[in-house]
Amino acid sequence: MSKIQCPKCKKDIEIKKSTKGIYYFFCDNCKIGGKGDTETEAKNNFIAMFDKQNNSLAIFTAPKSPSEVPKWVEANIAAILQQSCQFIDKPATQMLINKNAKYIMTANFKDTWKTAEGQMSIVYAFLEAMYMGASLPDMGAIVPFGNIVEFIPAITAFEFALTSGKNPPFKNISIDCIYENDKYEIERTNGNFNFKLNMVIPRGEVIGVVVQAFDNVRQATIGELYDANRLLDKAKEHSRSYRYYLADIQALREAQAEGKEFIIKFEKKYYEKDIKNPYEGADRPEMLKKVAGKSFFRPYMKVRNARAMAEEWDDVNIEEKSFEETIMQTLDASLASFDIKDAEFSIDDIDDKKNASDKKENDKTLFKE
Repeated sequence: MSKIQCPKCKKDIEIKKSTKGIYYFFCDNCKIGGKGDTETEAKNNFIAMFDKQNNSLAIFTAPKSPSEVPKWVEANIAAILQQSCQFIDKPATQMLINKNAKYIMTANFKDTWKTAEGQMSIVYAFLEAMYMGASLPDMGAIVPFGNIVEFIPAITAFEFALTSGKNPPFKNISIDCIYENDKYEIERTNGNFNFKLNMVIPRGEVIGVVVQAFDNVRQATIGELYDANRLLDKAKEHSRSYRYYLADIQALREAQAEGKEFIIKFEKKYYEKDIKNPYEGADRPEMLKKVAGKSFFRPYMKVRNARAMAEEWDDVNIEEKSFEETIMQTLDASLASFDIKDAEFSIDDIDDKKNASDKKENDKTLFKE
């Protein structure tokens, strides 16, 4: 049987033949593929689909200032829609893009707009919020850490992404920090995850995070306990702000070994007090909850987005389709997503610059969950 290596994740993909005689390759990891009347045509379409995705992402050159955001969004609207959550309809997605674009235009990102690194971090944070369908600042905040920003979702972002709309996978989602002085019990009984927490004051330092939700298919509560050190290991791979922090600290230690007390970055001296660890201080609980929530819920979000894409935002109930039909519609929807033209987009003129400072104060109250 013919095989092809996925050019994105390098997984070997076997060719399949549908009951209607159509050949297709489909990568479960990357949710891309190609189909055709012959094996060669399916292979060529698979590679072409990968190239289209790459070209789509390549157009993401970050805006250099808040005033460039409307033009940047308008130029990249098709790719933004393709990267956004697929379980809400197009008009709602357009409104969400509009609202979140206004947010990044008015939020106080401090020095982030001054460097290319910071500008791209704003793009990544914006797209992450769009992927979850998170309305800003209602469902989270984009928070500056030094010269870059990172999106911190509130619990409402996970709830919206996984408990709302048609056929949601979960209900009763919760993400709780465990502190060193807390009293707690955790057990799994007959497939049910049980967590009981008794809080005391002072609570001490965060030592772990518990994620749980009621699974609508299994009709049971599922969950996981994440040790804080395990989450920090995950952050080394997935948190852009933490990776930058670790790189800057390593560079500083090397400079200190040579007798210097600073590093040069963006033509500016940075001392140890200038290099902020996003996983220490007041933001530590929310950052750890973010990593735990993404670790546990991300696979379910990917599946939900893939299923919604296969429906092409219509009213077809995906649960009634065969696996083969789902794959074929996903391939069709993926190709169609690159043909979105003349998408309506507008941002109202913002003439009150005081919004930026007001937004900073509002961000401080986002996570009182």
